Amino acid sequence: MRKPNVNSDFIKECFSLSLINLMKENEYAAISITDICKSSGFGRTSYYKYFDNNKDNLLFYISHLKWEEYKKQNKGYTDEGKLLLNHIYNHKDFFLLLRKQNLDYIIIKILFNEFGVKPDEPEIYRYGKAFFTGAYFGIIYEWINQGCMDTPEDISKKFEDGIKLAIETEQAKKEN
Repeated sequence: MRKPNVNSDFIKECFSLSLINLMKENEYAAISITDICKSSGFGRTSYYKYFDNNKDNLLFYISHLKWEEYKKQNKGYTDEGKLLLNHIYNHKDFFLLLRKQNLDYIIIKILFNEFGVKPDEPEIYRYGKAFFTGAYFGIIYEWINQGCMDTPEDISKKFEDGIKLAIETEQAKKEN
């Protein structure tokens, strides 16, 4: 019996949600495409129509399902850093799952795609953006390693206080 004609976004979302659910119980590297297909109810041909591998599937989930939500919230918001922290906090179970599965590199890839350098920007600006995007990843990485126990407001305050302390320390060194 043929399945009813369904929207391709729906099928991709089913594959992605199946992968995420399987990751809760299994090692990412051990999850086969067959496992995902059985869980989703769609066949391998459909899977390969949309994804080359599980990494593509996971990136779809992050960029099209999680990241689009973030972008919608971001319209008109002036402090992207705090918004990003709030977004991660609101989806901390997912980001903690990425950490548990040693898939942290995907977070930095998304950050650099979203906030990182663009080829048409001046070189000095690109280096500055690369520095701050990497630094922000470091903060997020440490926060996730700590289980996202602090609130986004606490993390922002710690970051601001850390910057102030570093500046004050450097100024004190120059005065002595």
